[in-house]
Amino acid sequence: LLRSCPDVSKIFIMMRSKKNKSASTRLDEIFKSPLFSRVKKEMPNFREKIVPVVGELYEADLGFTKGDTDLLTHEISIIFHLGASIRFNNDIKSATTLNVVATRAMLNLAKRMPNLKSFIYVSTAYANCQVKHVEERVYKYLINPEELITLVQTSSENMINETLSGIISQWPNSYTFTKAMAEMVVKVNGERLPIGIFRPSIVTNVAHEPLVGWGDNYYTMMGFIAPISKGLLRFVMCNSDCNASVVPVDITINALIASAWDVFNQPQRRGDKMLIYNNVSTNDAPLTYGDFFFYSQISCQKYPIKSCYWMPTLTTIRNKVIFAICIWFGHLLPALIIDTFGRCIGIRQRMWKSYKQIHDFCKAVEYFTVREWTFTDNNIHAIWQSMSESDQLLFNFNMKGFNWPQYWDNTVKGVHHYLLKEDLSTLEASRIKSKRLYWIHYATKFAFILIVVVFTCNLLANIFL
Repeated sequence: LLRSCPDVSKIFIMMRSKKNKSASTRLDEIFKSPLFSRVKKEMPNFREKIVPVVGELYEADLGFTKGDTDLLTHEISIIFHLGASIRFNNDIKSATTLNVVATRAMLNLAKRMPNLKSFIYVSTAYANCQVKHVEERVYKYLINPEELITLVQTSSENMINETLSGIISQWPNSYTFTKAMAEMVVKVNGERLPIGIFRPSIVTNVAHEPLVGWGDNYYTMMGFIAPISKGLLRFVMCNSDCNASVVPVDITINALIASAWDVFNQPQRRGDKMLIYNNVSTNDAPLTYGDFFFYSQISCQKYPIKSCYWMPTLTTIRNKVIFAICIWFGHLLPALIIDTFGRCIGIRQRMWKSYKQIHDFCKAVEYFTVREWTFTDNNIHAIWQSMSESDQLLFNFNMKGFNWPQYWDNTVKGVHHYLLKEDLSTLEASRIKSKRLYWIHYATKFAFILIVVVFTCNLLANIFL
């Protein structure tokens, strides 16, 4: 927005104070990221346009002061509502408060804005994962949002769980369930507003700009790539034939900005005709989980890191029994041996703890790695067709012909540099270490196969001879 829309006068960002740091201080620290190097060169005074507004999703009226509420009411013309809890394991009460009640509060605030031109609620492509083909519409559910809100605000935790057990079982976690409920809130409470719902799929590191490969968290696919790079993650429960709907963050943001423009340009699309955008890659640039893990493994081997424990290699498994055996012998047993040996020689090891974190992440996303969904994305394509050539260059979100192998090369390098803090100048030294790990890996593999063959031969000899 700052680089592409110079006429934007102010951007208000809802933030909260955290760890004894004010919202303004936190924002200044965020802008120290290399991600903002380009905008600092092109717009040296960009910080003057950014206004942090202190707020809390779980508080009434979003925790805004009267002064801030009045300011926002008169100044805002476009809203992007991305605030949410993205934790899969949140209890229903917390998830509902943060994802559903807060969305209703934001809609109530939007109704007071005389200059509002567009309101985009950011949901997720998997909010309706209870169906196999997700259309660009709001679905009906066995409970409406107001009933849910009343339930969580007036009932005990046991009563909430007992009442919702049969309903929420259609969703894999509280995040997707409450996102679905929030979509219904948007439909019911935003009937007269210029509003649309934007559903991003799996959002990953930057593909093109402003900083190729950039990413700063372990969410989505980075939760796999980081431990693969270190040689820790060797087995994943996954259907390698299923499509993984992955969209880089810069492409996602371009589509998000364009959707706000599209909502403004289509005033006839209100209420039941509300515009909904499934921002997915499965139709224009399909990528299977098998492809993802293959490309990631190759890239991790091509660009090894110094802190690697083992040669990066990964096997996808569909059978739960086989997977459990592989996890025990390939992950947990080596971790136990290394940690025990470390204690004996006075070196503290945390391999078991690391594997617990890795397995918790894999378990949380397993529901999605063993299933496949198809999506209608006509509205996204319609935006693209209605844009001028100059706007298409400026806000490019067309994924046709996307180069996945090159993208995962850049993403792996980005994970190593920005997330794992690896110095790219040590790449040659890392490659020397990688060659040693390569021979150790295959020597260990050969020795294991040899032991199994000898054991089997002796067992058969004892039985038949």
